[in-house]
Amino acid sequence: MLFKEEFFMFRKLFGETETQQLNYLKPRIILVIVFVAVLLVGVVTHFMGIEPFSRTCMNISSLLYAVSAIVFGWHFLKSMFGFASLGALFSGNIVFGVVIMVVYFLLSAVLGLITLVLGIGRFIYLLVKKANQGLED
Repeated sequence: MLFKEEFFMFRKLFGETETQQLNYLKPRIILVIVFVAVLLVGVVTHFMGIEPFSRTCMNISSLLYAVSAIVFGWHFLKSMFGFASLGALFSGNIVFGVVIMVVYFLLSAVLGLITLVLGIGRFIYLLVKKANQGLED
């Protein structure tokens, strides 16, 4: 059984209800699955000795990881700090806005990794819970 604070954390990160959380996480999990599949193809082709294709797959998987981490992290930072768009960062001074934007992207990538792992765990938990409820009915 999860504690009340953990429920609050998941509600704040992924949505208020479990249905909203599933709907929020589903497209993001598809992006993560594509990332892992491309990474595995790159690793397998590396061990098979197909270097150019392996490097291409690894580069694509790095890009997909960066995109998925920023996708997960952007929502986390938006809910924590309240910047809904990039335009809000540039509303005052343009130089200050660029510095804040770079820091914002770096934070979203780092925090996105943590949120990505939490999201995968929450998605699996919700799928198992939904399957168990379907079996009980």
